[in-house]
Amino acid sequence: MAEKSPWELGALLKGYIKASGKTQRQIADEAGMPMPTYLSQMANGKVNWVRSDYFPALVRVLGLKEEDVRFLRPEAVIEIPKSIASPEQARPLTLQEMINNFSTQALIDVPLPEGLVKAIEEYGSNPKYAGLNRENVQRQLSLARFYDGRGPQTAVEWLTYYLSVKDWIEE
Repeated sequence: MAEKSPWELGALLKGYIKASGKTQRQIADEAGMPMPTYLSQMANGKVNWVRSDYFPALVRVLGLKEEDVRFLRPEAVIEIPKSIASPEQARPLTLQEMINNFSTQALIDVPLPEGLVKAIEEYGSNPKYAGLNRENVQRQLSLARFYDGRGPQTAVEWLTYYLSVKDWIEE
């Protein structure tokens, strides 16, 4: 079977989003995406969402079934964190059980960059920058280091970045 184009996959994603009854912002937030615009790029075929790091989270958030996953990405393997897998389990989990049990805990447990921690310490007490103290904002900000391989380094760079994206990541 030939691989589907990002445009075809985007059209499918739009259908899944509509069927979920959720907004793109809700889905992006639940999937741990730093900005809802990334989900929009996926839905418009600019990014291959099936090959993205967010695929397992999107499968979970959209409530996709095993047959959907097999259709979209036949070779997909979803790992279950050890905290979910039970040693007493008598049988292997089905793909659908894995999808239902998938957790983004691994993303949440990544330590915050040192410069971001300093920015929170230095500026978080200022009511103007109170969002820096919210865990979901910190998690989304910390993903900035993956965009260009460097990301913000100093407390001032993190504050500047926060101010440039705060309207997108705070509600």
